[in-house]
Amino acid sequence: MIWPIGGAVPGIYYANARLKQVVSDEVSGDLRIRAVFDEREEWELVYEGMYYSQLDESSVGIVITLAAEITPEQLIEPEYRQTADRLYDECGVDDAFLRDMHKRGNRLFIHHTDMGRYLVLAKRLIWESQEVSPKAAGNTNRASPG
Repeated sequence: MIWPIGGAVPGIYYANARLKQVVSDEVSGDLRIRAVFDEREEWELVYEGMYYSQLDESSVGIVITLAAEITPEQLIEPEYRQTADRLYDECGVDDAFLRDMHKRGNRLFIHHTDMGRYLVLAKRLIWESQEVSPKAAGNTNRASPG
C-alpha cells in the first residue's frame, strides 16, 4: 500500500505506523512525528497548528493501527468517550468550544492503537518523506548511480 492513503477512503489518513519520535514544537505550534510504515517506509507527519495532543514523547514505540478524522459530535460515541474526557479534563474545554474550533478550520485526528485512542486537535496534517530510511541506508546491495 502506498502512504499516505489517498482517494477512496475519505477521513482515513494512514495505518500501521510505528512511532519513532514525537516532538511538540511550542514555538511553531507543530506536532512532528517520525513514523515507520509497514516496517519499510519512514515519513515525518506534521500536525500544523496543533492546539492539543494526546501523543507525546512517551508515545514512542506504539503502533497506530488507524489514523482518521472525526467530528466533534462523534466524541459522544462510547468508543471515544474516554479520549474525550481526557481532552475536557486536560484543556478545560467543552462541546461548544470544540464546535467553534471546528468551524474555524481545526480538525480532530483520532489515532487507534492497541493501547487505546489518542486525539490530536490541529489545523492540518502534512507528510514529509525522509530522504533515506534506516533500512535503505544499511542496504549494501544497492547499485550505485551511473
